[in-house]
Order: sequence, then structure tokens, then C-alpha cells
Amino acid sequence: MKTGWENPAIQRYEEIVDRHPKSVFAERCYYFSKAYSQEASDQKKHGTYDEISFTTDMLLKYPNSSDSRGWLVLVTDHLEEEDKMDFLNSLIQDKPSTRASRFASQLRDKILQKQRLEKGGQ
Repeated sequence: MKTGWENPAIQRYEEIVDRHPKSVFAERCYYFSKAYSQEASDQKKHGTYDEISFTTDMLLKYPNSSDSRGWLVLVTDHLEEEDKMDFLNSLIQDKPSTRASRFASQLRDKILQKQRLEKGGQ
């Protein structure tokens, strides 16, 4: 039985992503197909929706997005410093020459500079 959230537009978004994965429009279609799906709706109702995992998926799937800096901050903000460095280093290695990689390098450099200053002040 279909509910109000099962929408043919969601299927259409998924079709666009499958047919034109490199399209500029595909990023938004992917977002809409996942964020407004029946599964996401149910998770939001039950309080189990994990925005960080979803954002990580978006960042890894579309590392050249104009939103990649914001996604990177959202994903790494809650991590401990060591986990954050591991994530940033893996992103830099896995997605070289992308916006996400450039922003990850900048964030990593800031963390390393902060660590050097803390060590120098002790």
C-alpha cells in the first residue's frame, strides 16, 4: 500500500541520477531522492534519521559540489581530533583534485598549525 510520501517524483529523481550521474542536476536529484524518500520520512518520525551519515554520503558521492565545504564541516565537527585527521587524510587521498580535497587540506593544515602552537606553548 502506498502512503502519501511514496511519490513518483522520487522515482524520477532516482532515474535522472542513474542516467546522468555526472550532470549538475544529478546532485540535487540524489539529495531529493534520499532526503524525501519513504525510508527517510520514517526515520525522521522515529528520531533515527542520521544526517551526518547522509551528509557523508553526499560529500563522497559529489566531492566537487559547491556545498562540499559545509558538508565537510558538518561531518567533521563532532569527531575527535584523531578521527577527524584520519577522515581528512582519507578524503584527500581518495578524492584528489576536488573541492572537498582542497577544503580537507585547509582544515587539516589548520589543525596541524593549532597542534604546533599548543606544543610550542607548553
